[in-house]
Amino acid sequence: TTNTVTSAVDTNGLFSTADLAPNLNFSPSPPRVVLVNPATNRWLFSGQIGGAQFNGTAFAEGINASAFQSGAAWDPVTDNIYATNGTEFYASRNLKFLYGGFSCIGSSNAVAFNPMTSRVYVSCGNSQSGGGIVIFDGIALSNAPAKTNIAPLARALLGAQPEGVAVNANTNRVYVAGMTSPTSLDVLDASTYQLLASI
Repeated sequence: TTNTVTSAVDTNGLFSTADLAPNLNFSPSPPRVVLVNPATNRWLFSGQIGGAQFNGTAFAEGINASAFQSGAAWDPVTDNIYATNGTEFYASRNLKFLYGGFSCIGSSNAVAFNPMTSRVYVSCGNSQSGGGIVIFDGIALSNAPAKTNIAPLARALLGAQPEGVAVNANTNRVYVAGMTSPTSLDVLDASTYQLLASI
């Protein structure tokens, strides 16, 4: 309300070593993604080698390493975090990996989550293989044993690799930057995964 900074958090050194040797020395990693969970009022940052959750300015807990570099989404109900690191898609809950890997050729830069349907939308592909989005069931990811290979529900592979993904939970539409061409904004019906418009 006042447009002023009320507090600041130093994120240097706040990362998980769950998948990293504790004696490795990493340079400071700037935050690349910031998310807020409206159900818990927690927020998190993530960077090159992990990140952390906070209650206000107080450290709450770490989040798993090696994810969340390019894009992420937070399920406020299950507390799952869905993320991409430019190469792979990850699902995790705090320091527990639920899923890690990717079921398409190419890389992944963005992810979005619909809390009304528990669907996770992940960008996929490269210029050689084509690209689009891959859709996962967030409930299946949440209930699976750690690191289980969960198959995606569907794919909408329409040409190029998306650089951004967003969901309108009220209309159940998915907005994808650069899926049918590098300069397009594409709108999909999330019920059928059909392309409605390419702008």
